[in-house]
Amino acid sequence: MAMLLGFTVLMAAWDSGVGVLGAAALAVEALLGTAALAVVGRRGRRLVPWASGSLRGHLLWSTAVFLLGTAGAAAFGYLLMTPYGMAGTTTWQLLLLTGPPYAIAAALLVPRLTLRIGALAAAAVVGLAAALLAYADTAATEAAIAHPTPPPPLPLTRLTLVGDRPPGYDGPSLVLSNRTAFVTRYAEPTGEAIVLRINHAPKDGSRPYDAACDPSLSPSVTCADDGGGRTLVTDRKARTRELYVRHGAVDAVASLDTGASLPAARRLLTTLRPPTARERAA
Repeated sequence: MAMLLGFTVLMAAWDSGVGVLGAAALAVEALLGTAALAVVGRRGRRLVPWASGSLRGHLLWSTAVFLLGTAGAAAFGYLLMTPYGMAGTTTWQLLLLTGPPYAIAAALLVPRLTLRIGALAAAAVVGLAAALLAYADTAATEAAIAHPTPPPPLPLTRLTLVGDRPPGYDGPSLVLSNRTAFVTRYAEPTGEAIVLRINHAPKDGSRPYDAACDPSLSPSVTCADDGGGRTLVTDRKARTRELYVRHGAVDAVASLDTGASLPAARRLLTTLRPPTARERAA
């Protein structure tokens, strides 16, 4: 409990300063140390004679272990720090920052030379382990940054269709890919874009724009035959333009930004095809 309490105080101080939490935890730690020393009994009194004669001695020893152990945990924590955060997993951090610092602190306060030498050796070993862990973690992170693992290629499905990139546009860039839709984006340097959406065609043969093209339902919408099986749906109120085409068992819709080119959207819908290996990898 003392080790976890010290670790909690250390983390609180690391994030936001010690403040009231540190003072309260210090008082609780002193009481816990007193109780622990009482449980140890006569053997503990022989090991730490200056701390076992009175309540004041118990409190003094407990507080000293707490302060020295927390200082050691802070030192080991510093050695664990890397430019990318604290090294190691949570398990390794707990192992290095909770048990060893307080065990070493307790051993250093025992008036026996052999125990103190052993405590200093243990501190050196734990510090070296923390430094090596930080070095390995930094090297692995920098290697991952320098040589990132490429994402797996996009799986091909019936919906995985793209169009030939129109002149002056960048893309395709993936927006969404799931079982019901495949969405890519083609953008001009000015920011105007065309979003190409591929969906499964309804089995009843209906068109996705049928309801929108009903004047009684959507008076602000006009639908026009654009040739080549395409339909241009314009909503004057929403200021949107969408170009539809049925491509086999799928519906393809090109949604145009205000300044996007209608010929560019036509090019996308007339050149629908599966993406190349390079486009899938990108």
